[in-house]
Amino acid sequence: MNVGLIHPNLNSCGGRELVAISMLKCLKEMDLRTILLSNKRIDRKTIMNYFGLDVKADKDVILPFEIRHFETYNNIFLPLIIKPFCEIIINAYTNSFLPFVDVTYFHSAGSPADEKRNSRLDFYHLPFHYLEKTLSFRTQKKLVLANSNFTAEMLRKNLGIRPKVIYPPVYTKRLHSAAVKERLIVTVGLFSPWKNLELIPEVASKIDAHFVIIGGLFDKDTYSRVLDLIKEKQVDDKVTIFTNAPLDVKLEFLQKAKVYFHTQLWEDFGISIIEGMAANCIPVVHDSGGAREYVPPEWRYKDAEGAIQKINKALDAPSSVSRKMKDISNDFSAERFQKEFSDVLKEYFLSRSFP
Repeated sequence: MNVGLIHPNLNSCGGRELVAISMLKCLKEMDLRTILLSNKRIDRKTIMNYFGLDVKADKDVILPFEIRHFETYNNIFLPLIIKPFCEIIINAYTNSFLPFVDVTYFHSAGSPADEKRNSRLDFYHLPFHYLEKTLSFRTQKKLVLANSNFTAEMLRKNLGIRPKVIYPPVYTKRLHSAAVKERLIVTVGLFSPWKNLELIPEVASKIDAHFVIIGGLFDKDTYSRVLDLIKEKQVDDKVTIFTNAPLDVKLEFLQKAKVYFHTQLWEDFGISIIEGMAANCIPVVHDSGGAREYVPPEWRYKDAEGAIQKINKALDAPSSVSRKMKDISNDFSAERFQKEFSDVLKEYFLSRSFP
């Protein structure tokens, strides 16, 4: 059977890309022929450098164009391109229902904060949202997946559907802890407007410890704002930034750190949080979104002052607390994702009378 997977650029190396790569690996293990529709040819060296994973589709269909300002509507036509080659199409990226797509994995479905969106953007998206709601009424023969119960609840609220939750894969086996943890706080995340990395200089100015930010350079304006705030708060000697760092750098700092600090509000799941926990870091996260499903309440903050208090508490916590975080992370392994994803696909194939 030919299975098509839609993802514009696996080389971006974020959480969505890790899920799509793990899907491709799972499909190969199921002896299915994989066809990837993308704007960029897979850079196996980049993916190996960042994720430590090798990935290859049986066939690549590379689009020769990319319509940036009309991406929402451009996505509607993607399945039409790949449909002639495939019996099944998987949308691993766009967080929306597309025509002719059989399996959709939602990484996000909006949040309460989205109610403050610009009205002009709402007007731009209105026709697409109408189409999406129309397609959502026809999901009886579709497989809809979500990355957390939080995302699933937003889908129920916004579109009236109830997806199956399959938590993303986290490659926990390669994460270990140093024998002695340092007074080090690590944050992993793209430099992008929604990650809220601007909070770190403020928090760092009031804590006696060193902060490390490991992030992809997604948005240069956000990166510049963080640099400006580091100077403004006079924490140049307390905050170190690594952009587009390879996997071994991330692993090294997670192993040494006592605390993993996550700054994003309404995080839909948070793969990097689990990675930190797998390295025996105590996670300090905002009290919202999917992170509430696995981070204990005592390590969730509501504002900057709360974050400072939680980080100080975590820095002084005994090693037994860190070991509990490691235990929690074991429930989110890549092996668990592979099994759940393959099981639900096999069940779906049977319901559609595929071999």
